[in-house]
Amino acid sequence: MLLHSRRPLARVSCSLIVVASAVSLIATLSAAAEEKVTFIDNALPVLRQRCGSCHNPDKKTGGLDITSYAAIMRGGGSGEVIAPGDAAASHLFRVANHDDEPTMPPDAPPIPEAERQVLRNWINGGVLETKGSVAVAAKKVEVAMSAPATERPAVSPMPARLPLEPVVHTQAIDACASLAASPWSPLVAVCGQKQILLYRTDTLDLAGVLPFPEGRPHVVRFSGGGGLVIAGGGVGAQSGKVVVWNVKSGRRIRTLGDELDVVLAADVSPDQRLVAFGGPQKVVRLHSLETGEKLHDLPKHTDWILATAFSPDGKLLASADRAGNVIVWQAATGRDSVTPAAHPSAVTSLAWRGDSKLLATGCDDGQIRLWEPENGTLVKAWPAHGGGVAAIDFTRDGRLVSVGRDKTPKLWKPDGSQERAFEAGADVGLAAASCDETNRLVVGDWTGEIRIYNAADGARVGGLDPNPPALAERVAVAERGLSDRKAKLDEAVAALRRRRVGVGYGRSQATHRRAGRAGGRHQARRSSEAGRRPRGSRRAGRATGEGTRGEDRTAENRNREAPGRPAGRHRRGGGRREGARRLGEGRRGEEGADHRPPGRGRRRGQGTRRAPRGRELISYGSHASLSRDPVALGKPGAQATGRRAATSLAARNRTIRQPVYPALALGAFQLGGSAEGHYGTVLRQPDRGREARLGSGPPPSEPCWRISRTRLSGRWSYLRED
Repeated sequence: MLLHSRRPLARVSCSLIVVASAVSLIATLSAAAEEKVTFIDNALPVLRQRCGSCHNPDKKTGGLDITSYAAIMRGGGSGEVIAPGDAAASHLFRVANHDDEPTMPPDAPPIPEAERQVLRNWINGGVLETKGSVAVAAKKVEVAMSAPATERPAVSPMPARLPLEPVVHTQAIDACASLAASPWSPLVAVCGQKQILLYRTDTLDLAGVLPFPEGRPHVVRFSGGGGLVIAGGGVGAQSGKVVVWNVKSGRRIRTLGDELDVVLAADVSPDQRLVAFGGPQKVVRLHSLETGEKLHDLPKHTDWILATAFSPDGKLLASADRAGNVIVWQAATGRDSVTPAAHPSAVTSLAWRGDSKLLATGCDDGQIRLWEPENGTLVKAWPAHGGGVAAIDFTRDGRLVSVGRDKTPKLWKPDGSQERAFEAGADVGLAAASCDETNRLVVGDWTGEIRIYNAADGARVGGLDPNPPALAERVAVAERGLSDRKAKLDEAVAALRRRRVGVGYGRSQATHRRAGRAGGRHQARRSSEAGRRPRGSRRAGRATGEGTRGEDRTAENRNREAPGRPAGRHRRGGGRREGARRLGEGRRGEEGADHRPPGRGRRRGQGTRRAPRGRELISYGSHASLSRDPVALGKPGAQATGRRAATSLAARNRTIRQPVYPALALGAFQLGGSAEGHYGTVLRQPDRGREARLGSGPPPSEPCWRISRTRLSGRWSYLRED
């Protein structure tokens, strides 16, 4: 009996042990489930260790302090860094995850994944300060338009200071999946590899890079006012996301969707409150851009959704799929409004006219169709591209641009007649957009090439790079181009200087000839009136030794000079005349001719001027002055030899600080003191004596004249060493 009575007690004890164990496990799991990630217990230790050295109360880099809850929620100099409930939209987490620039920590790998997961859970959990805190509700994003999308905004939205460093640069270029033009700015957005590239359509320069780390973007669109950019994409058969950026600042506003496949179609409403997107899952998702919440699922499509588009007035939403179905929905309620007749092939593109009264569809059967959206009536259809239409877009004035498998972009009039066909691309066209601000057409094809055309004349004006190189490489290329352009500029400047010198020399010669003729006539008239001898006879008298008042003064002054001082430097006109006379006599003995130009009359501001010591003036009023060695001038082309003349000149003229080389009587000259070296030739003219022409080139192999840059009476002069 005792044994039998113990068995029930054993069973009861075992049952109690099992129940107790289960209760303990449930309590443990409940405690683990109730454990909260807070700022004080979890996030602060990570932030203090990784970021505290630069972002603290004493050193607020960027105006951000992360050492207290109130400070981190207040944000930094660029605004708030935490978006409660959305780590993907929080600037703090994005820079820590190396999704945005500048990455943190700078010039270093991201912090460990476990620490990033702590920050992610803290933000997604409502940014709790302590375990007793209440989760902070997600803020509504103010994205509503202040003016209708059909009106030009007061300030055209353009990128301000967006990063220009590409996220990735690949060896091969991928196909151009999608591109879009801003409605009110000279700006176009291009889908790249894990990035959206913003280019200016007027200068074709890169204006900014928007990272898309979620995968490859397949669609990009601008909002009706041009202030937002929306892109959809992801990783095939894995994930799909939609991202919205502010064009001016480049900041992420929202990250929407959690699809199981890529997003192929997306658009934002003109009032910037709604976002619609779809893809292989055959369902159109309608989300609120202000809160990020999903509002409606629109599941009527039977195949992949390839296009979505809001009407310009924001009342209707159109969507198209691969089976040829087009459905028009009421944007506010998500109810279907009208379903036009099915197309025979896939509908690849949708576009609304600016007044919202016509919906255009591009189909794989090669036709473009215009529909009346109120009742789904077909208005017009015409064959546009053989093989299929890939992309269409309305211009501001109601024309259509399109591209397709025939590789030829086309421009259509509002009535459907062709206005212009542009140069064909290298491969099948995939994307097209019209920039109304510059009246240009942007087209992308299967090879990744993006071309820009003028819509007015059809001329091709350039292209865009969907795979730009790194910034350092672009700077190096620009520097090489600058060097080449500078070399060409230097050549052009040198040629212009040579031309100006030739023009100035010719003008100077003409001026001297006119002045000489006028002076000769004036001197002859005065001589005839006063009964004096002509100036030529007076000069001839001086040549035969007749004395003059100037010669007497010259003799007296010469007697006063110190021994060894060279004659010819006097303060009176007689001294100058005596020097000229002696020069003439020397010339007659050497060459048998007077080197003073015959028939030259004196007039005010022109004539023989006093020359520096050791030099004598030949002529002035030209562009340069010549200094040369004291050599015996023989026949034209004779060369002086020996160092004695140069040595004697250096002894007599202490102002010359450089060696004096023997020169040709009628040879080349060099511009002294010039780093580049300007050279020319000394010429003989019957009425002028010796003149010089300035040029440039390699230094002559023979000894040459030097231009001394002596300036007399505001004019350049030719001087000859005596």
